[in-house]
Amino acid sequence: MVCGTTLYITDSTDLICGLWKQYYLKHLNTVRLRKVVLKQRKEEVFDDNQEVVRKLSLTLLEKYHKFPQKYRYFIWSKLLSLPLNRDSFKRIESQSNFYNKELDNALRQLQERHNLIDDSLRHALKRTIAQLIYWRPKLLKNIEDLALFSFPFIKLFRRNQLILFETLATLIDNNYFFDNELKEYSEMFELVSTLLKRECFKLESHFNSLKVKTSHYCLPLIISVFSEVFLRNDWLIISDHIMTYGPKIYIYLVVSYCHLSQQSLLRMQTIDEICNYFRAQNSMPVNKVIQFAHQLSQKYVSLIPFTIKCLPKNVYN
Repeated sequence: MVCGTTLYITDSTDLICGLWKQYYLKHLNTVRLRKVVLKQRKEEVFDDNQEVVRKLSLTLLEKYHKFPQKYRYFIWSKLLSLPLNRDSFKRIESQSNFYNKELDNALRQLQERHNLIDDSLRHALKRTIAQLIYWRPKLLKNIEDLALFSFPFIKLFRRNQLILFETLATLIDNNYFFDNELKEYSEMFELVSTLLKRECFKLESHFNSLKVKTSHYCLPLIISVFSEVFLRNDWLIISDHIMTYGPKIYIYLVVSYCHLSQQSLLRMQTIDEICNYFRAQNSMPVNKVIQFAHQLSQKYVSLIPFTIKCLPKNVYN
């Protein structure tokens, strides 16, 4: 787990360990098949070759459909090429304390929706949102969505503020976070609507009859990165695919989720019922959602591993 200052990869028969060792043998002649220690404050042993990282990650997803739990956060950090800018983050951390009415309203809404009784989690959420807004002031206009987007990652990484901030900042910089000013998202809604009409014509007609817009079922899933509809372990699995394939996989995942939910959705008779469905956990098998999403991509436009725009080293832009 990428939570301490030192990460150990020990001799093991684990598949992922074997894959990383193959990488070392191929790309770093100085590394042997003994215990490998990566010390964050010293010279890096791991070469952040994103192409190799993507290939290894893709191999895992194709064969096992998820990353090994033991190495998941390590793989995510390599896929996102987190720079670990400690000094720059300390400056943001020290200067980002502020009181904001919109932030308090956003926290109140999350409190109501997720029953936040953990004071440390509330504090971590408020602190992280303040840091992100200090880094990108324009995020202030969309603070409620930002809180919902950040929430599942804060639950994962709240004990390592640097990893938490850089993970969220990288995802935001790469358009994982919904912004209605981005042309890509208006195009995404059009593609979702077109695919839904082709794959689930009856459901799409039902939506039209109730005047359900694409945004009514797309936004709850995308803004929360599917964290509101899946339990933690299932959300981690779907996040493996989102991290690997980028925000374009949202199109296929939304259509897949609708397709597998159509029996329930066809029984609903109001917009509110449908909107609530896309904000509530259910027993939908995550593997089926992912499997059908990839089937759709093979039928239409194939998904390819996403090339991340990395945060700059040393100083954040």
